[in-house]
Amino acid sequence: MKKREKGRDHRRERSPECSPESRRRERSPEEE
Repeated sequence: MKKREKGRDHRRERSPECSPESRRRERSPEEE
């Protein structure tokens, strides 16, 4: 359970840093 809690926290912390990359990835399939 400790590994699952860290996985969720890790995704949230990377959310702000991957925000610009995540938006580009979501647009990639729509533009393709």
